[in-house]
Amino acid sequence: MAKIKLWLTGYVLLAIKIALTSNFQFINVSVFLHGYSISGNIYYQGTLSGNVHVRAYTSSDFQTQPFREFIINDFSSGSSYNLENFPAGNYWIIAFMDINQNNDYDKGEPYGEYIFNPLTISGQDISGIDINLNSPPSKPSCLQPPDHSTTENLDILLVSSQFSDADGTDTQTASKWEIFLSEQNETETPVFKREITQTDIEQNPSSYTSLKIPWGTLEFGKEYKWRVKYRDFYGMEWSEWSDFSSFTTCSYDPELDEQTPEETILTYLQESYQVDTGIKTINGETAGVKTDTGIIKMLKSINPDTLPDDGKPDNLPFGLFATRIENLQPGQTITLSFYLPGNYENGTWYKYDPVKGWYEFGNVSFTYDSANGYTEASLILKDGETGDVDGVANGIIIDLGGVALFYQKGDINRDWQIDISDVILCLRMCVGIDPVDLSKADINSDGTVDISDVILTLRLAIGLPVE
Repeated sequence: MAKIKLWLTGYVLLAIKIALTSNFQFINVSVFLHGYSISGNIYYQGTLSGNVHVRAYTSSDFQTQPFREFIINDFSSGSSYNLENFPAGNYWIIAFMDINQNNDYDKGEPYGEYIFNPLTISGQDISGIDINLNSPPSKPSCLQPPDHSTTENLDILLVSSQFSDADGTDTQTASKWEIFLSEQNETETPVFKREITQTDIEQNPSSYTSLKIPWGTLEFGKEYKWRVKYRDFYGMEWSEWSDFSSFTTCSYDPELDEQTPEETILTYLQESYQVDTGIKTINGETAGVKTDTGIIKMLKSINPDTLPDDGKPDNLPFGLFATRIENLQPGQTITLSFYLPGNYENGTWYKYDPVKGWYEFGNVSFTYDSANGYTEASLILKDGETGDVDGVANGIIIDLGGVALFYQKGDINRDWQIDISDVILCLRMCVGIDPVDLSKADINSDGTVDISDVILTLRLAIGLPVE
């Protein structure tokens, strides 16, 4: 009887009986297992230390016994691992830093998973399975308004604690905010839900840890609760939600008393344009408002001076209209129309968003009624999408915007016309008498104010083209 040794890859085999001749001699075949391997590197950018465990599982249930494990005892970022003897199949690869040395993962320890789990082994060793370890951010706290307090106004400022992470050099990349009515369950749709990302911060310099809630989002005399959570950079991982903090809103806004429209003007707007309501704006004039669907529940004229200057239009003649429209189906589209005294056909509509900042809203049309002297500005709004600042499709639209005007270059004294006085002011800048203001007097946008800009200002003043 002869023995033949075969080396096969994979788990294939047993004892095989082979009949060679009619004498039925048998050959024993012994198979030595050589399974597949998985290898890679473990990276960590934080400051914590400890052994790193790399584990492979046969399912996504990581509470079971791992199929294979490799321990890196003297770990430093970039240390390698090699898991051996795998049959073909699917495997979930994870790793963690064992800070408390109990040989198991505990919440808060740096952790990571292979980003393309599960890993499929079919016929060869696999390398380059790298994993980044990361600790989630620490659970934040709600600071302002104080828990169980009553607010002085409706456009409250929410403030949370500073970002903290066990990975000492990690940084924040996002925060997520939610407000509920006090009686709501956290699984229900919140009344307000917004996320501040790194892109938002770059486009609208603000903060991950504070957020002003637009007027009209909250109602008078109601109790709310709010919470916040943070995301880090190394693992793009979210913290736990903060504990809820509650507050009760004020019962009244005295500024609304000054915005009650005169009855005769409101009656005229109702008869002429069938408006639902009206409001006296910050410039003392009355605007009418109507919606084709739903009910206008709250309305206020907001002074733009109370909002950030970065990106703000040159002139918002009526301020901003904070409008709350209710009785809608979640996700419903409406037309919201404003009737403004004067001709604003060449205007633009600007909105202020607490996350995005100032931006031009394009889904609007302007129609001037020369007979009555009013401009109709009609906005198309959709619940839960751009233009609805509460951030949720909940059957309520919170709109914050108004008609905006911009000064033309050459209108140096900002009187909405270009004349000889502007030419003189441009000349004074050109010769160094007055400080240079490029935004007003650099007509050809070459980064300086010189005699060519004076000539171009003169051409504008007498009605000639500048090109």
